[in-house]
Amino acid sequence: MINEIVTQTHALPAGVEVSFGILTAPHALAEIIVNPDAQPAAAGSEWRLYDVATAGGALIWRGTLTGPFEGAQRLTPEGGIAAGALYELRAFSHVAVGALTASLVGYDPQCCAPDDDGSALLVWGKLRLDDLPTPCFVPPGYDNSSATTVDPITLRAPRDGALSHLWIEQKSPGVGPGIITYTVRVNGIATALAVAIAIGTASDSNVADRVSVLEGDEIDVWATVAGLADTTFPERITATARFGKP
Repeated sequence: MINEIVTQTHALPAGVEVSFGILTAPHALAEIIVNPDAQPAAAGSEWRLYDVATAGGALIWRGTLTGPFEGAQRLTPEGGIAAGALYELRAFSHVAVGALTASLVGYDPQCCAPDDDGSALLVWGKLRLDDLPTPCFVPPGYDNSSATTVDPITLRAPRDGALSHLWIEQKSPGVGPGIITYTVRVNGIATALAVAIAIGTASDSNVADRVSVLEGDEIDVWATVAGLADTTFPERITATARFGKP
């Protein structure tokens, strides 16, 4: 079960080590996934995992990104890196590289225990929500376009369960005083699992609310906005939620 994930996008200046984020708590296992975004100069870049539980950090693993690039690459071994550390991901290149997106994934110590709740990660995403201020929907997966999304695309719950831990990421925050509310709906009805995030904020979450679903229920994510005034909307938006046992 994924316990925590941090995803960031940065360019790599030549000869400068760049941080791609720190997990907020120690984990038993970690994995690194990098999307080169068709950046051929990224070949040969070195990705380093540090234990930053102490001042300065200790290098505990390193790996190299290799071409050709046809999508995201898992750099860590299949079983992940077991160190029980507080992880930070950094990257280094001898040549300048354009923007790369990388995810550092931490797994909790009970990932394979008998009491594992069998949680899965549900993901929605879109490049831009051009329909705002009209209420619109964030499609499942990731839609790298600005096409109209006023008609919901729903996911069917494969079994009885519960939705929780809604995280919103606005990778390129907007400008203005508006507030966007991302709401999980079940069978077209808004639930308490929602996040109200400022247009200019990069991320926020709701880890307090939990919503029950039944097998066959339709699930979607609805975005609404309030407080518009000379607003530039955010881009590269993702929403993730945990789907576990009831």
